[in-house]
Amino acid sequence: MHYSGENMHKTILFLHKSEKYAKQWKFGLCICIKMYILSIKMCKEHEEGIVYLCHFAVDLGATSGRTILGTFIEGGLNLEEINRFPNHLIEVGGHFYWDIYALYRHVIEGLKLVAHRGESIASIGIDTWGVDFVCVGKDGNLLRQPYAYRDPHTVGAPDALFSRISRSKVYEKTGIQIMNFNSLFQLDTLRRNNDSALEAADKILFMPDALSYMLTGKMVTEYTIASTAQLVNAQTRSLEPELLKVVGLTEKNFGRFVPG
Repeated sequence: MHYSGENMHKTILFLHKSEKYAKQWKFGLCICIKMYILSIKMCKEHEEGIVYLCHFAVDLGATSGRTILGTFIEGGLNLEEINRFPNHLIEVGGHFYWDIYALYRHVIEGLKLVAHRGESIASIGIDTWGVDFVCVGKDGNLLRQPYAYRDPHTVGAPDALFSRISRSKVYEKTGIQIMNFNSLFQLDTLRRNNDSALEAADKILFMPDALSYMLTGKMVTEYTIASTAQLVNAQTRSLEPELLKVVGLTEKNFGRFVPG
């Protein structure tokens, strides 16, 4: 684990600033002492050539994102923010889209920063908001920027769907609150509007799965993010065929289903 003199200096500054908080919180001083001991231990182990495997996390929100390096060491987990960046909506023709290519670039920048330090990354995890997805063509290319859940095209979408399947049945199967921007209603809206990207799509990938695909070339549908879509059966914990049929899709239109 690389722990430079600059990071040590930051830790010491944190300890100084924490003195006043130690008077307010009972365990504040104890925490500061543990952090200081941990920082010395990490520095010493680095000098001795001890290498720790790192885990790279991508944390994306609706307005900003960041990458974090997590390292399990003896005595705890060390977390370090690598880079932070904005997440801007694109407004074109009265619609709102996510710039997935910009997000991908920021993730790559974070990985490069870690690589330049000589760290060994054991795994990469990506967490984003739910419901939004990317349409992928048969050639493996993204067909367009993904719609954002804030787009107004799904206003009134639940009522349109409930004319073909009852509201109670949808809730019974999924246990998910009815909200117009849920993936179920987004997909039905695109289908009713004859959306060219959906019509040409071979696969539907949720946002974190799409970024994972861009990094690895592997298409999967991860359970926890899929559960936000109102397409997963709460009992079977798999995609619900009846709901997929309502929006003109099958399980083949999604990546391999994997547990969270």
